[in-house]
Amino acid sequence: MYEKDRLTLSTLDGASYRIFDFSETNQYEGSMSVIVSPRFAPDYGESLLYNDLQRRSGLDIGITGEVSYGNFVFEFRGQSGMTSGHNGFETNTQISYQSRALPVELGIGVRYRDRKLNQYLFGVNQSESNESLPAYTAVGGMTSFISGMIALPLSRNLMSYLQIEYEDLGTLTQSPLVADNAVSQVILGVIYQW
Repeated sequence: MYEKDRLTLSTLDGASYRIFDFSETNQYEGSMSVIVSPRFAPDYGESLLYNDLQRRSGLDIGITGEVSYGNFVFEFRGQSGMTSGHNGFETNTQISYQSRALPVELGIGVRYRDRKLNQYLFGVNQSESNESLPAYTAVGGMTSFISGMIALPLSRNLMSYLQIEYEDLGTLTQSPLVADNAVSQVILGVIYQW
């Protein structure tokens, strides 16, 4: 991850540019940014069962906003397909607690994906179905998630971090592409601030 002034570049989250900042007598502060981020095609594995699934990576465009009050942070992110990968949209709303004593953040949130994005991620079109993989039409809906991050400063400008997220898939578990009730994600990375 690269951060300088209002610009942030990340291999996972893409690019964001902070367009608006505000603060009120040191009680709360916030910002709003525009984002362009990659939407990588789902990896369904090497099984022959998934050979007919056609998914392409693309780019999403959107906005993100954040308001912090003391140790609590409220975040909103909305993004939509910019290229022909899926043409759907999703929103994430999260409230988190950031410790001042330790570089730790814990959060809980909800994610809404419309029908087009859920079909791209979890659906099986009639033309993709076969004897072992039935057609499935996804609908739009909400899922819930919890997240956590811990950071370890390595130098004045360099920091390593571990981020974990657990998302309950709710009714999306009816898809033949879903084997578990939830998705877990673990990211290990570094941040360099100029």
